[in-house]
Amino acid sequence: MRQDAQGRAGGGLRRIPLFRRLERVGTATEAEVRSRFCPRLWEVLAVSAWCGLATGLVEITVLLIRGRLQGPAASGVLHLNRQYVWMIPAANLGVFLAAGLALGLVGLVAGRNRLSDRPLWFLMLSLFGLAMLWPIKAIHSGASAALAVGLAARGSALAVRRGRRLAGMMCTTLPVGLMLLTGRFVWEQERAWKGEGRELAQLVPAGDSSENVMLIVLDTVRADHLSLYGYGRPTTPNLDRIARERAIVFDFARSPAPWTLPAHATLFTGRWPHEVEVSEKAPYDGRYPTLAEQLRSRGYATAGFVSNMYYLNRWYGLHRGFVHFEDYPEHHGVSVREVLRNAELGRRVLGWLGLRSHTRAGDFGVRKQAEDINRHLLTWLDQTGLGRDDRPFFVFLNYLDAHDPYIVPPGKITPFGAAGDPNHVDALRNWHRVARRDVSEETRRLMIDAYDSCLAYLDLALGELIAELDQRGLTDSTWIIITSDHGEHLGEHDLYLHGHSLYRPLIDVPLVVLPPRSRGLTPARIGRAVNTREIPRTIAELVGLEDREVFPGRSLARFWERPDASGLDDESPVFSEADLGIRPKPGKPVRARAPVARGPMQALATERHTYIKLGDGSEQLYELATDPAEERNRSGDPSEAARIEAFRRSLREQLRH
Repeated sequence: MRQDAQGRAGGGLRRIPLFRRLERVGTATEAEVRSRFCPRLWEVLAVSAWCGLATGLVEITVLLIRGRLQGPAASGVLHLNRQYVWMIPAANLGVFLAAGLALGLVGLVAGRNRLSDRPLWFLMLSLFGLAMLWPIKAIHSGASAALAVGLAARGSALAVRRGRRLAGMMCTTLPVGLMLLTGRFVWEQERAWKGEGRELAQLVPAGDSSENVMLIVLDTVRADHLSLYGYGRPTTPNLDRIARERAIVFDFARSPAPWTLPAHATLFTGRWPHEVEVSEKAPYDGRYPTLAEQLRSRGYATAGFVSNMYYLNRWYGLHRGFVHFEDYPEHHGVSVREVLRNAELGRRVLGWLGLRSHTRAGDFGVRKQAEDINRHLLTWLDQTGLGRDDRPFFVFLNYLDAHDPYIVPPGKITPFGAAGDPNHVDALRNWHRVARRDVSEETRRLMIDAYDSCLAYLDLALGELIAELDQRGLTDSTWIIITSDHGEHLGEHDLYLHGHSLYRPLIDVPLVVLPPRSRGLTPARIGRAVNTREIPRTIAELVGLEDREVFPGRSLARFWERPDASGLDDESPVFSEADLGIRPKPGKPVRARAPVARGPMQALATERHTYIKLGDGSEQLYELATDPAEERNRSGDPSEAARIEAFRRSLREQLRH
């Protein structure tokens, strides 16, 4: 009698060895066998759909918990679509339904219209285990699959005992889950379609004399490799011409931090990096108002277009105040591929089909080029009609073309030196890993050629943008501020890349201000040391924000409003800092070359000297007039004792405030 019941329950699937082995897993009484759930095809699909939705909800929960504990970068949420709340369950729903349909069709082909429930539970639990285990990088994907299958085999033996009750509950509650998923989808689409237009319509009226503002950040651009600042190669001919004709150029601008996230947080808030406390694990919490928030409250249409889709991702909170913000291209679209891309099982399916996503968090080799940023900006201006009406705009542009791997778009410019050799592309793509080891002089020369070539392409795109703005008449009423978040080491002090020192290659950045043509300001070069931290306060005063006091510091306009520099002798040294969260153990020697490996460090600079205090308490002093490369540390020179003490007092005062 037991064999007859099992034969009826197993159907044609018992001819398949895998399912026959699964039938022998676990034990069941004769009564349990008689009451076993033998689902029809529609019931298989219903159970599959329910399990897919449930897996999606669990995946979202795990993702949010990991994001809170590990930060956006480590948890894997940086690359997710802004509509991930419905996309992850929808992706799992599709994968589970496809698997359930395949199982049901196998049963039909085998000659029965009913299936054994054990293969169904085994399949559902296997997929659930894979969705949970595959994201764990510490476990090999093969080991994760084996573990998921083993747990599913054990769990399916337990599930069959309550199979009919479980299936009944799933079929009853499935419509509720589908309704919630559909409701979330409709709500997200309504917000995406109408949200920006509604927000623009709800802005308060702007002042009659409001001028547009465009803040352009050339990510990873060091000042001394621009021909604008005397570099031997013509890396920036367009910027050189614009500066001569109508710009105010700061010859000694310093960044507050040597890497993207804290530098941009300061650019947006006017607060020092240690005040905003952003890091890979800590997104900006909004404790201080951002420039976009303040201008938006004044009636400005605000938009951000970024190519650094990692640290300027909206997950890090720097999108606050922007009505329109573009980071990952996929974040703004809805398609079957995009839905699948947001869930672990969906990404695996895309990989098996050879359709992996073309942008991934942390892959700086895949980026929006400068011309893409230009096009997106101009399209947004055309779609909104801004520039043709009385509504002023604040636009933030981030170009990443000078960031490693330093690959110039083909056919755009004639690269410098060895960078034009196509045989070197692989070496450039692997530069991030190579730079952590000893680098040959030939490789270093290649990287300099490639970096300079990227600067030339960046200058070309910048010139095209300003020419287009001129043609539209927007430069008559627009302040354009061009700067960088930090520079790049190219072998100085035996260092490469950025983030790990406060030497000039990382901290000295370009700063160019193009006033509106209607202002009639005279081009000028400013030789005083300044910090880009003062940009928010400068913009607030230029456009006449009444609550400009929310941004600390002083306006840079004090320099061009008093070109003779009279009354500016009270300028303080310019402050910068670096803190990657590294805290060496006391008494343990630090073998890493990077200065920041010794702990948090600070620097003060004037036009003539740089003072650096490292995390271990040691000090460095460089005289820039005779040692611009900062190679001779004068901190131990008795003749510099008074100067060192003055810098110490300034640093204590800076940190106290």
